[in-house]
Order: sequence, then structure tokens, then C-alpha cells
Amino acid sequence: MQLKDLAKIFVGLNKKFINQGDTLITVRQLTAQNFTDLGTLEIDDNPDSLVAISPEVFTTQQLQVGDVLLVARGFNMRSVIVRAQDMGDIPLVVGVNCFILRAKPNLLLPEVLVSLLNSEYGQAWLATHNRATVTATISVGRLKDWQIDVPSQENQQKLADFFWQNIALNQLMQQHQRTASAVFHTLMPQGSHHDQ
Repeated sequence: MQLKDLAKIFVGLNKKFINQGDTLITVRQLTAQNFTDLGTLEIDDNPDSLVAISPEVFTTQQLQVGDVLLVARGFNMRSVIVRAQDMGDIPLVVGVNCFILRAKPNLLLPEVLVSLLNSEYGQAWLATHNRATVTATISVGRLKDWQIDVPSQENQQKLADFFWQNIALNQLMQQHQRTASAVFHTLMPQGSHHDQ
């Protein structure tokens, strides 16, 4: 099936819509810098990421849990999934250099889509279908026309479970590294772990 049959795909917020209108809603605009290599978002409280948009633009651009975001321009076309824990008091949008892919859950799980996009196969497809020579750029039209062999619902669920297990394992490894570092600094005599 073509990706356009499996997901609604649209471009992130164009800056021409920022601060336009009488009634504005404050949102947090995400960029590729908020994307982790694991396929999740890392959101900080940077006030520079706050922008104001009209309610009309807000209804089309507000991110939802399960949305898959893809960097459409840049050197690293990675993708992430929006999780419930990413949603805070300030609604989220993504900038124009990213695509929003809203998978049709009865056809394709978002975890499968983000895994596909970040896989070696997905990255190779994006690399061969970009339309620039210096900074990679993928068009929404080419993305929509991507032919994808869709796994069975059972296999999709297995892939989704593996996606979340991988993230949990990585978080556990990071916690272990922080603990090991703290133990080292606690048990070593003073002065032995400072630059001399």
C-alpha cells in the first residue's frame, strides 16, 4: 500500500502563520533538536520555542498522542513518536521542516511507522528519494507515494512492543550509568577523581 493510504501526512507549521490573527493560542514549536535517536521527543522549557497561532491554524497543527514526526529537511531525517508523557500544559506543534504523519490505527500502528522510518531500509529509501544535493529534502508527494508492505496486525503489535521495550531498556542503561558514576565519586578518595 502507499503511505498516503496508511497515514494522513501534512507539513508542520509555516512561520507565516505565527502571530497572525486577533485571538492567539500559545503553543510550543518543536524542531529536529527535540528528536532523540530512539524515536522519542525530548522537550525542554525553552521560552524561545513558544509561539502564538490562531485557533484555525491550531486545529490543523496541534500534535496528538501517536503522531509520528519526520524531519523533512536536514542531514538526519529521523522520526519520533509523540507520547502521552510529552503532552503538557502547553500544546505542541512542529515546524515547517518536519512532516506530521497520523497513522490510521486500523491499518498501521504509529510505532511501526516510526520504526520503519528510522530503520536502515527507511533511511536508505529517504536518502534515495531526496531532491537536494547538499541538504537532504524529501517532498510530501514522494513520501505519500512510498509503497509499504504492511505487516499483519499481530506482527505490528510485536514490533510496537519491541519499540517500547527498546526505549525502556535504554532508559535503564542510562540510569545504570548515572548510578555507576555516583558510586565511583562516592567511594573514591577525595582528589583521586579530579584533574590535577
